[in-house]
Amino acid sequence: MSDDQVRDLELRDQQREKEDAAVRDEVEEKQKAAKAASASSTSGGPGAGTGSGGPSGGMRGGGMGRRGSRGGGSPPPSHVISESSIEERLDANDTKAYLDAESASLTEGQKDRAREIASEYREKLYERRELLRAQAAAK
Repeated sequence: MSDDQVRDLELRDQQREKEDAAVRDEVEEKQKAAKAASASSTSGGPGAGTGSGGPSGGMRGGGMGRRGSRGGGSPPPSHVISESSIEERLDANDTKAYLDAESASLTEGQKDRAREIASEYREKLYERRELLRAQAAAK
């Protein structure tokens, strides 16, 4: 791998890190807003806190999936951002960064090995996440 390729890949990785930080900041802001809304609705009038739609600007898919078995079986409010949703967005950033790097920086001869490495990484990541989910479910 040439120095220019390494530099290009490092720059793309830094860009991905900024994109990931933006996702995390967005999630943090929405969680803060949800907590503030929840705190203010606790002391609100009739219907406060029942929120059928959550805050405007809504989140996609918020809370669907594996969290439903906690706390009496009721689904989380629509403003709650699920861990799997965050993982999906970060994974999408990672995939986009990989594809950008592959097309812009790698030679044809390097692409096959890079795909093997990326595939092995994703497989191990999936296995680690499933192990952590199983451990959390067992608690």
